[in-house]
Amino acid sequence: MLSRPRLRSINPAGNKTDRILQRKVPSRTQRTCQSGTAVRATPLIQASWREYSILERLEKAIGKPLRLRQSFSYERPRTLAISALQLVLGHRQVLEPSQDCHLIIRQVFEMMDQNADLWKLEEVQALAAIMQELLRWEGMDWLQAAAEKLAQDWEDDWMFKLERPSQRMRLDSVAELPAVACSLLKLVAPGTSSAYIQASVMGLGRAAESSVPECCHDLTPQHLAMMLQDLAALSCLGAWSHAASGSKASGLSELTDCLAREAMGSLASRNSAQARFDPSSLVGLLRGIRNMALGVWAAGTKEALLDKAASYIVHRIQLRHLIAVNRTDDIVAILGVYAALQHRSLGTEDLLAAFALQACRSCAAGAEMRAANMGVPPQAGWRFSQAQIASFLMSYVRLRYHPGDQVLMALTAQYVSAGANPSIQPAPPMLEALSHLNYNPGEHVMRCLWKAINRVQRYHAAGSELQVIPPRDREYMHLGWWALCQGAALAPQHANSLAVLLGITKLPAEQVWKGLRDAMDIQLEISSSQT
Repeated sequence: MLSRPRLRSINPAGNKTDRILQRKVPSRTQRTCQSGTAVRATPLIQASWREYSILERLEKAIGKPLRLRQSFSYERPRTLAISALQLVLGHRQVLEPSQDCHLIIRQVFEMMDQNADLWKLEEVQALAAIMQELLRWEGMDWLQAAAEKLAQDWEDDWMFKLERPSQRMRLDSVAELPAVACSLLKLVAPGTSSAYIQASVMGLGRAAESSVPECCHDLTPQHLAMMLQDLAALSCLGAWSHAASGSKASGLSELTDCLAREAMGSLASRNSAQARFDPSSLVGLLRGIRNMALGVWAAGTKEALLDKAASYIVHRIQLRHLIAVNRTDDIVAILGVYAALQHRSLGTEDLLAAFALQACRSCAAGAEMRAANMGVPPQAGWRFSQAQIASFLMSYVRLRYHPGDQVLMALTAQYVSAGANPSIQPAPPMLEALSHLNYNPGEHVMRCLWKAINRVQRYHAAGSELQVIPPRDREYMHLGWWALCQGAALAPQHANSLAVLLGITKLPAEQVWKGLRDAMDIQLEISSSQT
């Protein structure tokens, strides 16, 4: 266990509160009056005047106005201090050679000490990122002492929040503990090892280990996903490890297992009021699982959690629930996690089949709506970008699962139509995915066209119009439309045939049959030219 180089109060009940109260400054409205003397300003007002002078010095060093006067606040100088440091980083080439820059940074850190409020998580994360850059500058050795002071303040503030009676504040503080620990590790200068900051990280780790089991059932899925992502970042940075043995601390494994059990309980619940994982939380949860370092999970925990997540997603898709995964970004991200982990199981196969079926249905629905009404926005149905389609198919390749020829044809047609240039050729990642899946566009286009032509010809012989064709046979028509999209994109000089089928639900069968016949001729020309 690392020992702290600074002595602390032996009073366990008052040491954190005493140190926080020592930073407290009287409020803006508070005045100190004495008999026969005028009311004098508080130190916070005086600190604000110092901020004003620091900004003037910063403007002079940069050579242009900062335009921060309107956000100038007497209440919270810390916000203005962080903005000033961000400006220093943004104008590093102008300021770093100047001796005045180091003095400005010193004054900004002194200004932050005047703030009496508790630290907020966004302030901690912003300042940690700034400190990580500043510690790389030359001549900033004095900044390590300021970093240790920040580490003390951050640890004290979150320990203080954990003891507050407010249940909401306590839950939020517990969920933020791993993120604060990640920020603490950024305060260590490159090539150095601050024992005090490492001890603060382990102190927050012990607080999380003791606090999470008590209120784990009250943590929301958003909290669980956020904490697992932060714990994954900590595990990759080597945090919460014993300095003597160098092995991972058991507390990190116990904490992650506790969160994993709670997440599995939420995923296994079929009650909508309890299982509240939205798509963004699912993506965050899976990314935390993927990024967790080896040796942290207990045996079988990661695999069980992945299977539960897959089962949960499939269940929501089958029910067509409002919080089912429908955004293409989330779909590609989820498949990317399973592909990166090479996790194959019955649950994963069900997930891949559900996504493939949903993609086929959505592409068909979007094609039908756009064909029936040209005013329908292009977002109707799933609209993948070209990069998303290639990533979607490569995930199936890595997991050794064939999504089906209809899905491949639908996504290939959408891939071609997504390009700004109608004659764009499939990119190498797309061609690589299609070759691994043994998909020959020409062969399947011809097969689909023949099926569509047979249906259209049958209805044309019966004198029927396309509007009365049953939905099952209309699917072949849409497959023919996708094939025509693909053929017209590969041979743009025949794009007029594509215009014939744009109104697929409005045209008589004779015109549709003629358009498909032209498409077949196009494909024959393409096949002959390729041979």
